[in-house]
Amino acid sequence: MMNQSLFLVGEIGGNDYNHPLMGGVSIRKIRSFTPSIIAKISSTITVSNMPMDIHTYI
Repeated sequence: MMNQSLFLVGEIGGNDYNHPLMGGVSIRKIRSFTPSIIAKISSTITVSNMPMDIHTYI
């Protein structure tokens, strides 16, 4: 069932920057996180064709 499900997600990655920024971490250090954050977010995304027989389950 999961392989036929559509998941909608909102903004992702924001807390990866906000939390250290509010904790006093330097911008230079936070920028060093960027490649690994982008890689992790990208690894969760799979693009596929939407099935034509979409069902809504509530």
